[in-house]
Amino acid sequence: MVTPNPPLESPSGEGTRNVPRLNCFLEISILGDFSVHHQLWLSSPFTDHPGELAFNFAVLHDLEQLVQHPTHIPDCLGDTTNILDLFLTSNPSAYAVTLSSPLGSSNHNLISVLSYFSNPSSRSLKVEGCPHTTTTTTTTTTTTTTTRL
Repeated sequence: MVTPNPPLESPSGEGTRNVPRLNCFLEISILGDFSVHHQLWLSSPFTDHPGELAFNFAVLHDLEQLVQHPTHIPDCLGDTTNILDLFLTSNPSAYAVTLSSPLGSSNHNLISVLSYFSNPSSRSLKVEGCPHTTTTTTTTTTTTTTTRL
């Protein structure tokens, strides 16, 4: 049986769940339409509470946000371009993110993620900070494409 961790107090006073810290055996990648706003992190015109939470989560878990250009295309009067679709990862050197024109009538640009996966049969290197593990140096590639219709 899994017991949830006790809530921690965030600087805003709201309780958050304690998500285990990453260790050298894990790689996390999260891609999605977060629809959050953060002035400094995402170049949004303002920062909202979900934007603060997403930013704090990324910092707490050493995740880097790889989408660097606006993904939302204004479709209503008063809308502005924003980075609403995020790709957070603990291994930024393993991915390349590109944006393309939207598909169909979507108001979000298409996000393509090129991933480099390790090949277990290649030579190995020690992972910094993890004395008993190794990682491989050769790569293969796959492409993941995400859009919101």
